Amino acid sequence: DTLPEDFQFQRNCFVTHFPPAKPNSLLYCNKFNELSCCPPTQDKENMEFFQTMTDRGISCRIRGDIREHPLSVFYCMNCDPKSPTYLRTMPYFPLISMREALSTWPFMGYPTLRGQASYDCANYSALGNGADFFNPSAYDNIEDFTGCFSTRTTQTLVDREWAAANFQLYPNVMSLFDECLLFRSVSCLDDRGSILPNRDRWVCGKELINPSSFLAREAQPDGLCALNNLSVTPSFDRECRMLYLEKAINSDGFGTPQFDENMAFRLVENRLCSDDDFDAWAAAYDVEVAKLGGTEDSMYTVNPQILNGPTCLLTKNQSILLATDYSQNDPGSYDYFQDESCFSSAAVPRAAWLVAALCILIAALL
Repeated sequence: DTLPEDFQFQRNCFVTHFPPAKPNSLLYCNKFNELSCCPPTQDKENMEFFQTMTDRGISCRIRGDIREHPLSVFYCMNCDPKSPTYLRTMPYFPLISMREALSTWPFMGYPTLRGQASYDCANYSALGNGADFFNPSAYDNIEDFTGCFSTRTTQTLVDREWAAANFQLYPNVMSLFDECLLFRSVSCLDDRGSILPNRDRWVCGKELINPSSFLAREAQPDGLCALNNLSVTPSFDRECRMLYLEKAINSDGFGTPQFDENMAFRLVENRLCSDDDFDAWAAAYDVEVAKLGGTEDSMYTVNPQILNGPTCLLTKNQSILLATDYSQNDPGSYDYFQDESCFSSAAVPRAAWLVAALCILIAALL
């Protein structure tokens, strides 16, 4: 699936393909009743998905107004009238080690690619299992090259401190769900085990998952934190936890309905990139792309975190540079905007900040 062209221009809503408008009454995402990017039908689906995901028995039922739950806030992003401004047009590489990705060549271990690639990557399979398959010069442009490794060509920018405080980074990544875990929709598969595209959530069943378990898989020497020179012992570096928080919110069947089928969720700092920030990222990006065209050992050291773009907010000029230099777009065919992230830090509920502060204090005392 590809995004509607008008949505990439950051003018219209993804769900309706029209500018935000006053909807008929919304029950679940009711804070957008004055101006919304979704109709009541999408509002209803948001609530149904949330209830199915969190229906874990009487002792685990959510107390109070479910609309204030962080997952509800996350799910209602598709109704937010400002949602078109939260986008960055750039392919997203799933946060898994390249060793894990290469183990299921040619699909790079990314399940969303099987059977529904946005690019005709089959044309490149004739290059064989060697490094040529990963050589950018073998493709018409860098967009085709990166597109063969990711079907999510647009990122939704999420304020990282909001995510850390609300989903809770301590004592475990996504500790919010530790006591009762969480249900996740199971993908529909064909006879060959390939994922069937365009299937609604929950149609093919569900499974109980522990989002905190993502961090426990960091043991391998080329894990995400090790690639970023972050400590994994004894209690994991905070930045290491951030990587796995981003990985968790991008797991299949977790993200904002409609959005997660087409876009990735990128955790970013709530600050503008300086020119030095952007130049440093661009230099690091070139190094990582060169590794993809190198030996198998060099490919194991590729860092997807860098391939996914800067973790600060781009200025308008930087957005144009990103598109023209790294996506091969014609700058005259797009309207470019300064980056903006959803859920700015100032919007974090006081109670969530209190919980986060207490957790940090307890961790410091231990």
